[in-house]
Amino acid sequence: MSGKWPTIAKAMARKQVANHRQGYGAQASGRVIVLACLLFVHTSSVYADERWSELKGKHFIIYHKDNERFASKVLSRAEKEYRRITNSLGFSRKSGFWLWEDRARVYLYSNKQEFQLATDAPGWANGRADYKSRTIHGIEGNNIFVDSVLPHEIAHLIFREFIGFDSNVPLWLDEGVAQWEDPIARDKARRAARVLFDQNKLMSLAQITSMDVQTLAESEKAVEFYAQSVSLVGFMIEKYGTQRFTTFCRQLRDGRSMDDALRFTYPQGLRSIKELEVRWSKSLGDNK
Repeated sequence: MSGKWPTIAKAMARKQVANHRQGYGAQASGRVIVLACLLFVHTSSVYADERWSELKGKHFIIYHKDNERFASKVLSRAEKEYRRITNSLGFSRKSGFWLWEDRARVYLYSNKQEFQLATDAPGWANGRADYKSRTIHGIEGNNIFVDSVLPHEIAHLIFREFIGFDSNVPLWLDEGVAQWEDPIARDKARRAARVLFDQNKLMSLAQITSMDVQTLAESEKAVEFYAQSVSLVGFMIEKYGTQRFTTFCRQLRDGRSMDDALRFTYPQGLRSIKELEVRWSKSLGDNK
C-alpha cells in the first residue's frame, strides 16, 4: 500500500472515537461517524450570527460572510456533486429531494476561529456536517473543504437521505459509499484491497459487518476496513449495476437483513454475505 492511505485510515478511526468520547457527533443508527477531515456535530444553536449573505442553487443554499467568489465556487461544486453522486448511486429517480425549503445548507465562516467558536470543532477539523438537518459547515477560502470534505459529505447526506437514518446499515456500506464517490480515495483503496488479497490479509465480510466506530478504532484494522469497504461497494456497483445496488439499499431501508436484502436483489449470485465475499474476493484475483 503506497502513499498516505494507511496513515489517513488510522487517523480517521482515532478521531472518530475521540469525538465519540467527547460527545461530538451526529447519530446515525446509534453510531457516531466522524472523519479525519470533518466533525459531525448536532447543536441547537450554531447560527447565532445573522450576518449572512445567501447564494441559492437548485439543491443548496450557501450562506457566506465576505467571500462571494468562494461561495459561488462552493455552490457550483455542490450542485455538480449532487448530480454526479445521485447518478452514480442510481438515486437519480429520487433527485426531487433537497428542493425549495428542503435544500441543503452550507455555512461558510470567515476564518477558522469563527468556525470553531460557532461549532465547537477541534483544531484539526476543516468542516462539520449534521445529517438530519442537511447542513454542512466550512471555512471561506479552504480548498480542502471544496475538494475533499464537501463531496464526501454530500455523498453521506445523499445516501442517508435515501436509505433513512434509522435503518440498520453497516458501517462498511456507509463509509464505502462515501469513499467510492471520492475518486482519489477510491483508487487508493482499490489498490490497497488488491495488496491485501495478494498478502492473504483480507478480513472476512462477517467481521467487517460487525465493526462499528468503537471497535474499528480499538483494532489495528482501520486500513483494511476502509480499503475493503470501498472495494466491496465498487464491486457491487460495477459488476451488477447501479439499478440493483439501488434496490439492495432500498431493501435495507425497508428493514430487511443484509442476507435477505442480498437474496432479494441478487437471487442468482449474491444470496448471502458469504456469497458476496466469495465473488468479491475472486474478482480481486481476476483483476490482477
